[in-house]
Amino acid sequence: MAERHRHFGPGLSLYLLSLALKSLPVGTAYAIWVGTGTFGVALMGIIALGEKASWQKFVFLALMLAGMIGLKMIETTPEPETGSVAVAEDGWSGQDA
Repeated sequence: MAERHRHFGPGLSLYLLSLALKSLPVGTAYAIWVGTGTFGVALMGIIALGEKASWQKFVFLALMLAGMIGLKMIETTPEPETGSVAVAEDGWSGQDA
């Protein structure tokens, strides 16, 4: 039974990444996705595998978490590319000739 569910985690992870890509640029989404995985593995190592926990490790995990939250906070929803150039009311498109 466990053999059938072995690929559930990575599949779910990729699906969640694809959802994030709908609202975030690929670089930001991937950085947050990788950071979340790294954070989770480090935390599970401490909780489930008995790895040594130190205040230094928690400080750096907190910095990782702050970085991921910060990346998400500064990003805006990407504009869909239409292939057209927006033209201002004065007729100037803002592009150099």
